[in-house]
Amino acid sequence: MVRMMTQEQCPHRNNVQSTEKPQVYKVGIYGWRKRCLYFFVLLLMILIVVNLALTIWILKVMNFTIDGMGHLRITERGLKLEGDSEFLQPLYAKEIQSRPGSPLFLQSSKNVSVNILNEKKQVVSQLTAGSHGVHARGKMLEVKSSAGKLLFSADDHEVVVGAERLRVMGAEGAVFSNSVETPHVRAEPFKELRLESPTRSLYMEAPKGVKIEAEAGDFQATCRSDLRLESKDGEISLDARKIKLLRLPEGKASPSGTRQTVFEGQSSEAQANSSSSEAEPGPSETSPPQSNSAMAMVFADIFKTEKRRTKPLSDIIHEEVTSYKATGCISVDEDPLAWWKNNEHKYPHIAKLAQCNLAVQCTSVPSEHVFSKMFFIQHFDSQHFCF
Repeated sequence: MVRMMTQEQCPHRNNVQSTEKPQVYKVGIYGWRKRCLYFFVLLLMILIVVNLALTIWILKVMNFTIDGMGHLRITERGLKLEGDSEFLQPLYAKEIQSRPGSPLFLQSSKNVSVNILNEKKQVVSQLTAGSHGVHARGKMLEVKSSAGKLLFSADDHEVVVGAERLRVMGAEGAVFSNSVETPHVRAEPFKELRLESPTRSLYMEAPKGVKIEAEAGDFQATCRSDLRLESKDGEISLDARKIKLLRLPEGKASPSGTRQTVFEGQSSEAQANSSSSEAEPGPSETSPPQSNSAMAMVFADIFKTEKRRTKPLSDIIHEEVTSYKATGCISVDEDPLAWWKNNEHKYPHIAKLAQCNLAVQCTSVPSEHVFSKMFFIQHFDSQHFCF
């Protein structure tokens, strides 16, 4: 009943709906929204075109190809870089070489360092070239020629110079704090060689001898203190055309006659040429004995000046020397000159030899000194050879 009443109360509603037209809803963007959308689409297209243009320009400028980029080429052997390049980060490479026929330049505003690392990433060798110089660090440094010959080598034990000549151009020369071993020390042609130790000593040692030669000049040894020539097992030879002993002191006889007087003086030049030994063959009692002995050389001048005798002079001198050796020694307090004056008639030839040739320092002990044929002093077993 209620339903019927409702329909009766609203009869005009059905009439209104039947008279109205059906509504149509349009789908789309209109107005300012549409204009904004078109604007964004246009802007996006412009950005795409600009981006494409920039990409093409970058590819053109950077010279991108299928082989690489710019001066960098990817080859079968690795990367090939042409022109100047700058690395802002560390470069790790197994081998770096320049283009054939072109040099390789490594340039830096501070320094260029080359480090060699081991398995533990520790530096074992290093080469640094900077504003303060070039520094190298490692166990050994070697420099070789193009032929493979060693020119220079240095390690903890030694420094080897393999060149044929080591030249020091400094004004002060070369300074060595320790010993130097070398088989040859030579100055430049027409230059002086100086081995100098300003504050210490200078030693030259060699197990087989030290030889100093001056083929075209003089050899001079100067010292402030004593100059000593010592030979432990050999002899000291002075071989020259003339031997001069300057400032040789002369001894003076003591006024006291109670003690032995010793004279010092210059000995006359002993001449024992080979011509005297090569005399003409033939019997002659005045010719010296042919034996190569010290006695024959000492009495050579007496043999030349003595006249002929019935008895050979060599036998006379031999007997005289034998008798002289058999005499007893004189005491230290006796005067040897007085002894010779008293015994001159007994030993005339020895006394003449002492007066003419011998003026050397001697003593009255049994081992006396006479000159041998080589002009060196030789021990002669006599008892009164005091001249």
